[in-house]
Amino acid sequence: ATPRQRVSAVVAVSFSDEQFQSETIAAWLAFYVEAQKSSALRRLLRIYARRLHSNLMSGLTGILPKAEADRVAEATAALIDGLYIRRALKDGVPNAQSAIALVEDYLETKLNGRSLP
Repeated sequence: ATPRQRVSAVVAVSFSDEQFQSETIAAWLAFYVEAQKSSALRRLLRIYARRLHSNLMSGLTGILPKAEADRVAEATAALIDGLYIRRALKDGVPNAQSAIALVEDYLETKLNGRSLP
């Protein structure tokens, strides 16, 4: 896969059918809250955050200079986490495709045609 396709794959997996369901989203939110009280859970949350960042960087560093890739990875991870929170607060079934489209729109804006074939 190309670097750009790797980034899109990370985004797609983040909103996959297994992950982006009401019950799973509620569990993630509860985990975020409990991680503020428990050092063991906070450690797991840091591991998750580092892994997501690393997975995004695996593609972004093939497209952008490292410092810029780092910023785009951080913002993309924040968008993913933020969309989980927003979807948890809405009524109805979470819409993974709209969440993916929002993140992909941000990525296209930041990458601005710099994707490699």
